[in-house]
Amino acid sequence: ELTQLQYFLLRGNNPSSNIIDVRELNGVKIDINRPVDSLSHNYSIEVLKLYKKYDPSVRLATEAEWENGARAGVETVYYHGNNVEYLAENAVYGRDWNTGSTEIIASRKPNKWGLYDMSGNLWEWLSDRYASCSNTSVNDPQGTETSSNRVMRGGSWNGFAGLVRLSIRAGYRPWGTSYHFFGVRFARDIP
Repeated sequence: ELTQLQYFLLRGNNPSSNIIDVRELNGVKIDINRPVDSLSHNYSIEVLKLYKKYDPSVRLATEAEWENGARAGVETVYYHGNNVEYLAENAVYGRDWNTGSTEIIASRKPNKWGLYDMSGNLWEWLSDRYASCSNTSVNDPQGTETSSNRVMRGGSWNGFAGLVRLSIRAGYRPWGTSYHFFGVRFARDIP
């Protein structure tokens, strides 16, 4: 997930509301170890353009790429298995709506491919437009061209266990109000 520090270095500010370990850089409060939150899809695209100046290979992942990375080759409910009993070791979830927050990046176990926070912490914006899933099996679906809503995956710190399952998806408008449980993770093309 993109950190508050990375966002600050690119934009010079911090939209996050989850700032627990406060540091101040040039008068801006940040928590250098937490993901940047309160991002709309449009703001995610803006910061992606800035990031691309330093690394042209980064982009938003497609929904299919995100799910493949999150699953890391498993077909279970969560990337650690089907048992909710072990979820707290693997995902930041189930916090109180008013008093909870994100947690430090990589504070839970990674999936089998070494990817952290694929379940919980923040909903992550993807490049696809949101539409209902097909009932037929497809490889690398590209989404719809007509919806204005964008896909988000992963669930967040304020959702219950059912909302951090690997199969859960959501769609939301890309502009306007940014909620404190929306963030972004960039994908990288591998040559």
